Amino acid sequence: MHKDVCIDLHWSLLRPGRTRIDLNDYLFAQRRTFGEFDGLSNEAGLLVMLIHPAITKYVNGSASSLRHLVDIHRLAQCDDINWERLMEMLNTSGTRTAAWASLSWLRMLADDLVYQDRYEDLAAQLRPGGLKARWLNYWMGNNWNVKLEDHKLLIRGGFSLVLQDSLKDAFRALATLQKLRRQAKKKPPP
Repeated sequence: MHKDVCIDLHWSLLRPGRTRIDLNDYLFAQRRTFGEFDGLSNEAGLLVMLIHPAITKYVNGSASSLRHLVDIHRLAQCDDINWERLMEMLNTSGTRTAAWASLSWLRMLADDLVYQDRYEDLAAQLRPGGLKARWLNYWMGNNWNVKLEDHKLLIRGGFSLVLQDSLKDAFRALATLQKLRRQAKKKPPP
């Protein structure tokens, strides 16, 4: 507690099981001081901006925000991003497809981006296999996340699980979710 402010840090950036590794250690290692506050480095901030909405807000669902896409675009223009390390973290965490989906949605909405070559190169490195990429482009291009908003299971099965980099990753995410639900049922209310 500092100056009557208390922050409870028992959370994870993403629901457990959505990434191959716990990204919290990496993110805390990437913190930078801005005046009196600590925040993420531009590289870590871009990683979060690319994968978090893909997993929590269905990239282009009704809860997604154009402002968020502008933030990605502006942050990607910074010169202090280690692109190789960013790619390494996306590979290690199994979140390349999620990052590609966010980047693809940005590219669908913006005809001409500053640093277009940087986006094209990053998208080419992140692009999943042909069928998966075509399916995700079809899904986002037809706005299924909004059209099926009342059918969460269809979105989770047709989009969210497809954002996992591999079938093994999808099974891990499902198994972890089921385990957490069973634990929550056993836990008595406070």
